[in-house]
Amino acid sequence: MDLSDCLIFCTANYPDQVPDFVRNRAEMVNIELATYQQRIDYIMEALKKKLNSDTNTSRYVEQLTEDFCQYIITEE
Repeated sequence: MDLSDCLIFCTANYPDQVPDFVRNRAEMVNIELATYQQRIDYIMEALKKKLNSDTNTSRYVEQLTEDFCQYIITEE
């Protein structure tokens, strides 16, 4: 199979453990993790959008709080 026009994405939690033969053929890119507050903001927006997408759940949007979002995700 010709992969000359393909991009292959791989992830690694421990890049120092990636074998040399892979690292020699790859470009390593470090993507910073979102901060805890960014993740809370994202969850708030995603849940609001999901709740608003259905007339049966849209009434709950106003009850959505940051405290609830902190409850469903961890700080780590």
